[in-house]
Amino acid sequence: MARRLAAATIALGSCLALAGPAGSVAAAPADPVPTVFFGDSCTANFGIAPVNHEGSEKLFCFQAKEDYPAVATRRLADKGVTLDVQSDVSCGGALVHHFWQEQELPFGLGKLPPQQDALKQDTQLTVGSMGGNTLGFNRILKQCSDKLRTGGCSAAGRAGGRGRAGRQVR
Repeated sequence: MARRLAAATIALGSCLALAGPAGSVAAAPADPVPTVFFGDSCTANFGIAPVNHEGSEKLFCFQAKEDYPAVATRRLADKGVTLDVQSDVSCGGALVHHFWQEQELPFGLGKLPPQQDALKQDTQLTVGSMGGNTLGFNRILKQCSDKLRTGGCSAAGRAGGRGRAGRQVR
């Protein structure tokens, strides 16, 4: 039951995060929405400096100061939607199961609690994305990149497709 509720909240949260106030009628400012952000490398903006959590083992999540939660919060505020960010637990290298289970940090530097532990009783919105690391997104990008460099990937890695040189993409 809790997992279904979390999944529904995630889907709804993703839609709400992109929504802005409708129409041009000036509305009274709404109360800040208690929000938790979770996710993997994409949410954390892995590889973009500077990073959060300097001086702590959580530095190895490589969570950028300008990660998706920071940018989304600022953009929504520009549209009159204020988020009360209770937590941003996005972490580079997170897999889908890290929403429910601990995540081990690189180099044996410790473990992070399950991302769902950031949810509080009054959390009204959860926003995030996970799955790229679980599906091997880096491997997929590398395969396509290799094929692009050899001139045979106009089908962008689709099985059975034909590249520019007419070779089968496998």
